Amino acid sequence: MRNSMPIQGSLADEGDEQSLPTLSDMQRLCRLLQDSSVQDEENLARRYHAYSAGYNVALRTLRELGFIERKSSIGKVRLARQGTFSVEELRCSLRSCLQSERGAVRHRLVNFLQQFSLGEGTPTYRPNANTRSKYAAIRNFLIELDLVAYDESSDTYTVAPCGYDIFLAAVRNTSPLGLEVLKNRLDEQEALGASAESCVLAYERQRVGGNLADRVKHVALNDTALGYDIESVTVDGDGCTTPRVIEVKAVSLETYSFYWTRCEMDAARSLRGWYYLYLLPVDRSARFRVDRLQVLCDPVHEVLDHSEEWNVEEVAVQCQKVRVY
Repeated sequence: MRNSMPIQGSLADEGDEQSLPTLSDMQRLCRLLQDSSVQDEENLARRYHAYSAGYNVALRTLRELGFIERKSSIGKVRLARQGTFSVEELRCSLRSCLQSERGAVRHRLVNFLQQFSLGEGTPTYRPNANTRSKYAAIRNFLIELDLVAYDESSDTYTVAPCGYDIFLAAVRNTSPLGLEVLKNRLDEQEALGASAESCVLAYERQRVGGNLADRVKHVALNDTALGYDIESVTVDGDGCTTPRVIEVKAVSLETYSFYWTRCEMDAARSLRGWYYLYLLPVDRSARFRVDRLQVLCDPVHEVLDHSEEWNVEEVAVQCQKVRVY
């Protein structure tokens, strides 16, 4: 079953931030760095490209995993770890790093392994058309590290025994949060939400025009239990208006993922076509992308009734005992 599936796609695309290097690419870079004469970054890149492409991807990944230290001010790089860098030694070292280091690779690993579930005592995952391509790079990376294996006959992936600890950490996906850290994160989320609402408020006033701008109200400032943030209007072709209530969600530009509270869903069910979700993306520079704003009218229908377009997952279940003796 081990590695019976050919690794799909290029893992060393120089311009793709989602790419991950092959094991041989990382081994080549580590061994070149063992020669002190090639620690100058420009010279190192030249030497590396004489053998293959993929230098930037290998360098970025090894830096993130703590194998390489880079002093950008003087254009030098050096190994942070020592060894012979045989394939098996490198494979074991990378597994160890994936358990301890934090960063983009670790984040992608966690997201991928959270697709697995325990079946007959082994973490197993069967991809669909969307997830097969979405997780291709990290999947192939883990296959090369012998952390994940593919069974072609059943089209399933399994976590190898040497990866059980990493899988458990991915499912747990927790690191102890002090109260101060937790408070700061909540404050940041609240500030982001307030900024998104202000951005949509300005957008709405411009959308309806000056004559109706006073109909756009930021009602969440006075009542957070309404199930929406803004009251506005929809104007038809004859100039007639109907109420429009708006729940604003600041979302990732990549996924448009959001949480919907019970109060908000109840309001959406009651108001149907008057209720709108405004999904306002935030890019990696923390800028709101109004040009990518997605507006959903009657989101109960548009989201909950369209499973082919949205992945909907229950994240909490309330339980109450019927009788207490």
